[in-house]
Amino acid sequence: MTQETRQPLSHLGLRVESLNVSVASGVCLFEAVRQRAAALAKK
Repeated sequence: MTQETRQPLSHLGLRVESLNVSVASGVCLFEAVRQRAAALAKK
């Protein structure tokens, strides 16, 4: 009976693939900003 009434504590509403895409996009954007900042610092 306890198995039937248990509910998940939280639900993100996202699939794992979409979360991976979000993280990868964030990493790419961070790297682009870092490289641009480094290029501007050299001038």
